[in-house]
Amino acid sequence: MRPFMNTKSKNITFVLMVLFLFAISYARDTLFILLNAAVEQQSTNYANTPTPDFLKNLDLSQLKKLKWTMAIVFSASFMFISTIAIHLYFGKRYFTRLVIILYLVLGVTGLAAELLKHTVKLPLLMSRIIHIPETIIQSPLVLLLLFSSLLFYTLPVNK
Repeated sequence: MRPFMNTKSKNITFVLMVLFLFAISYARDTLFILLNAAVEQQSTNYANTPTPDFLKNLDLSQLKKLKWTMAIVFSASFMFISTIAIHLYFGKRYFTRLVIILYLVLGVTGLAAELLKHTVKLPLLMSRIIHIPETIIQSPLVLLLLFSSLLFYTLPVNK
């Protein structure tokens, strides 16, 4: 089977998608910093970004719904872009399914951990560790680790 993209265009496309994920990640971090500042009713935050007025007008339940909605949208966006990037680079259905399954497992684990955090009082270190699955699916790290693993897996073995 002949690949539909040559190596140079695959590399360029992949790099552009990773850069796009980094830009989305930066926007996500800034938005969540603003939301957290609004939840805590702070006028400024550690990013030195003023909280927009429309966030100050929302009550706590609306802010929490907005945070959950944004988390779901960003997670789905990262999964979609990562799936497209892996599919365009490798062109194998198995790898594409692997990306989707990995994101779903991390998402369910993150959701379960978040629910556990609100039902059980945990020490600070444990509560920080619990955030890893839900945070990692909203960063380019999954794509980069998965890509490097799959690239290593597909390299020919010299005997």
